[in-house]
Amino acid sequence: MAQNRQPAPVHQHRHRRVDHIGQRLLVNATLGISAQALVEDRVLDEATATGDVRRICDLFDITVETALRYVGLHDA
Repeated sequence: MAQNRQPAPVHQHRHRRVDHIGQRLLVNATLGISAQALVEDRVLDEATATGDVRRICDLFDITVETALRYVGLHDA
């Protein structure tokens, strides 16, 4: 005899969720540096490689003023 089982309502399902802080700690522990430091390193590397402010702005979605600071760090 087959049992007639109703699916559990969505609110009764338990999902494991990693909060934003937990994800950040996992990334930091895995990389050994913060995600922010990694982004800054990539922007500075691009500024060193190309010096193209427009390209840096488009690639990293930062303002012209911010890109100029990175290019200025390279020139200094």
